[in-house]
Amino acid sequence: MQPEPRPGRAAIAAAVRLLADEDSAVARRVGQRILQWGESARCALDAAARHDDPRLRCRARVLLRRLDVSRAADGFVRAVSRAAAGRDAGVALLDGLLALQELVRSRRDGGRRAVRRIDELADEVRAATRGVRSTETVARRLTDVLADGHGLEGREIDELADISEQQLLDDVLDRCHGPSSMLCAIYLLVARRAGLDATPVRVHGFHLVRLHGRRRVLVDPFHQGRSVTRVDCLRYLRDLGDPQAGLHRLRDVSDADVLVAVVEDLALCADARRDIVLRGALLRALDAARPYCRLRPRTTGR
Repeated sequence: MQPEPRPGRAAIAAAVRLLADEDSAVARRVGQRILQWGESARCALDAAARHDDPRLRCRARVLLRRLDVSRAADGFVRAVSRAAAGRDAGVALLDGLLALQELVRSRRDGGRRAVRRIDELADEVRAATRGVRSTETVARRLTDVLADGHGLEGREIDELADISEQQLLDDVLDRCHGPSSMLCAIYLLVARRAGLDATPVRVHGFHLVRLHGRRRVLVDPFHQGRSVTRVDCLRYLRDLGDPQAGLHRLRDVSDADVLVAVVEDLALCADARRDIVLRGALLRALDAARPYCRLRPRTTGR
């Protein structure tokens, strides 16, 4: 069976006008068809969203938001795919985080602000680590900037709080606290843009950052960037009831793992707040992205 041909502009505009129908069942069926057409219907929906008819205006805006969510979710999955394949280290990670911001809310100004903030922090770290050869000293200087200088630290997720206040990139940068997954992402972005070689490490759902150099150093973004040893990890895992410590898991993962962890945290909050629409969108993105986490090559910041 051949796919149904995509309608022209006139046919799309006529369908969009039917959103004003008093019969909600008619409007619902038309809306489903318009969503199937995707981005080709955006121009007609944009015009309808400014129409004088309040019913048409409201329904068009709802569909536009759903198109935005779908586009953002697709962008997130593409970013996870690139990150899992080890391509565009840091770029794919940032693209995925910005796509999540669009998925959760329609404003885009926060994303631009976040990128500027990351660049500013990277400039500070670059200046602080210039000429330093010791990885331990580099780790200390990174912490001096992010944790001591700007107060970036971890905070447990409040499942009932506004998601944007604690888990989206721009707000975590503004408030200087957030969950382990997002803080790991921020450390990676800043370190790599400052010219450092940094990779994520996951231990029982907790994220660390490994700096590579003459020696490899683990830092814990959640606990103010403190350096972490294998003994620390052993103690932590034993406290969780793993006597073997599972240190074979203490290896670099891909940025895709970090992105998936961020979505898992977001979905947890959406579930607690009973935000069915947002939770559904996050879970669909998560289902599409999870298979890529099976590929975990070492990425490089250089």
